[in-house]
Amino acid sequence: MPSRSLYLDGNYLVKNPAWHVEESAWKAKEILRMLRRNQVFPSAVCEVGCRAGEMLAQLQQKLGGEATFWGYDVSSLAIELA
Repeated sequence: MPSRSLYLDGNYLVKNPAWHVEESAWKAKEILRMLRRNQVFPSAVCEVGCRAGEMLAQLQQKLGGEATFWGYDVSSLAIELA
């Protein structure tokens, strides 16, 4: 039963020191594929639960200046990594 405190007290960071950054390139690639397939050209992208922000960074790199990016996470530790 995960609780909010898991992300705030540092326990999640201890168990997942990279905050799943290794998954970010794949996730960004899949999102880009869905956007293009559906001809969606966002002017803004927001990720809630962005962890270290790597997936947003990957999307920004691919979309360039076409969109504004925001990421939010409950963990200040994750935000510090971003």
